[in-house]
Amino acid sequence: MYLTHIQLDLDHPLARADLADPYEMHSTLARLMSPSDDQVPSNFLWRSEISGPQKISVLLQSNDAPIPERLDVKHRGWAKALRTKQFNAEELLKRGDRFLFRLRANPSVCSSGKRHGLYREDEQLAWLGRQGERGGFNIESATISQAQRSIGQRRKGAHTVVVFDVLFDGVLLKADAALLLATVEQGVGRGKHMGLGLLSLAALSS
Repeated sequence: MYLTHIQLDLDHPLARADLADPYEMHSTLARLMSPSDDQVPSNFLWRSEISGPQKISVLLQSNDAPIPERLDVKHRGWAKALRTKQFNAEELLKRGDRFLFRLRANPSVCSSGKRHGLYREDEQLAWLGRQGERGGFNIESATISQAQRSIGQRRKGAHTVVVFDVLFDGVLLKADAALLLATVEQGVGRGKHMGLGLLSLAALSS
């Protein structure tokens, strides 16, 4: 697997457009992950990261390395920097049982055939716990921040999609290594095309 850190140039109009609509960002990243226009992009997850005033970057996790040359002329200067490194998620999970984690996700439930966002902190933490039960981990501690409504359009002229999402940070415990590995690879919850679901881990000493 590969992790790519993309530092966006916020003076570039297409960078600002992508940040304003997560579907547009996903489309740009899909081009990075497609060897050609007629090939399906390699699987990937992504998350926008706010690192300071006027400093927004994108963290991209993918099965294959991105291809910067695939960006068209209009995107020249879209990113100030693009750094990719390879990592072995299976080896990471062997380093211990406790991990720092970060996850931007859409805590929600389905009721009467409709999906509803969860807005109370206790509901959001309970949702995260349920994801852990299915995904091979238990939550030791978690904080919630950066609650927001993400708005996008799947394609021009389509109806607007509004998703409520939050940022989880904390410590999790490995319960089932195989399940947790699959969770890291596939992501957590809904809204992958909107930059949600990427579970980032860093090993802690046991």
